Amino acid sequence: MSQPRHAILLHAELRGSAAQFSEIEDDLAGRPVERRFNRIERAVSAYRGTVVEDYWMRQTISFDSADAAVLAAREMQQRCSVLPQVSANRLALCIGIRRELLQERVSDFSGSALEEESELTTLDDGILISEDVFQDINDELKKFAQPVDPSSLKRCYRLDWHLEIPSSAYACLKLERDTAFARPPGTLMLLHLGLKTVSLSLQ
Repeated sequence: MSQPRHAILLHAELRGSAAQFSEIEDDLAGRPVERRFNRIERAVSAYRGTVVEDYWMRQTISFDSADAAVLAAREMQQRCSVLPQVSANRLALCIGIRRELLQERVSDFSGSALEEESELTTLDDGILISEDVFQDINDELKKFAQPVDPSSLKRCYRLDWHLEIPSSAYACLKLERDTAFARPPGTLMLLHLGLKTVSLSLQ
């Protein structure tokens, strides 16, 4: 009997006044929501994630490994942290990462799964990872995660995305190349570092 397949799900949610932001999401306001999700999607692409749910102010992204999800989450926070805030309407990026059985995704995405998703996206401008995701990440990344007080949450870990992660955290990851990541037309070069891929082109 084959082992059950899992997906690593990253939940990215922007917190703020949704009503107000829906009204000011234009060029004069600098399109704060769109700019942040553009940066989030760049990190998704770099670490080979797939957006599986896309709603106003939040996305759910699937990754093949816990390492890729954690590194992508760190990059999302770093990319978004340098964007200016709109006066009196601050946006906070909340990221939670958990593991889920693929068959549950189709038949039983409710109850405990939704509860865990909600609990892991409670930290403004932070990253929370579930216990099973923490066990899956490599030893270098574990050094940047600290357990959260379990009084209100199930056991989970807070990832410090401000600290510089050594290159060994990337290089030790196994890179599986396949035709899905062949060099796109017009691309001069693809650079691979662990699970991260950067394309260079003339444009």
